[in-house]
Amino acid sequence: VVLLGGAPDAASIAAADLTNRVVLVALAPGQVLSRDAQAAIAAQKPAAIVPLSALDSTTFHARVRTVRPRVVSEGDPARPLTVEVHPDAIAPSLAAAGVDLAEVRAAKGPVVQALEGSRASITVTETVLDRQTAPNTVGILPGSDPRLRDEYLVFSAHMDHVGHSRDGRCTAMGADSICNGAD
Repeated sequence: VVLLGGAPDAASIAAADLTNRVVLVALAPGQVLSRDAQAAIAAQKPAAIVPLSALDSTTFHARVRTVRPRVVSEGDPARPLTVEVHPDAIAPSLAAAGVDLAEVRAAKGPVVQALEGSRASITVTETVLDRQTAPNTVGILPGSDPRLRDEYLVFSAHMDHVGHSRDGRCTAMGADSICNGAD
């Protein structure tokens, strides 16, 4: 188990050994990891990332109840499991490791601390709720100009590019809920 807190940056994270480890992330309320810091964590392929919530218990409980299913597409790069946890759930373990969570969150510089002797395991069972396919179609219309016949113009579209009417972001046309669009 490795604890990240304070103001972790890409350099401090890259210097740590996160490979196949559970990474606890304890940031101050409202603070987020930079994209570079996130990339530095992902590059080391940790077993799991566990952000420690800064929310009060009631707000955290309400948030957990509204978590949406994870969407995965074939060919997506593997990502480490990420599970947000309320600090009360692991407070005894942090105390046993000598960690003062408030102090870690308030640190001005990066905190990267291997919690020697601490072990963590996370078991998650995923259930596939739905599978969908989206066939690709390619059409070629040869041109008549001998100078341009070996050049191609590509049109690309994504049928729900604009969104769905059920989320209130657009008004669908036709019989379905998809707000069709193309770039």
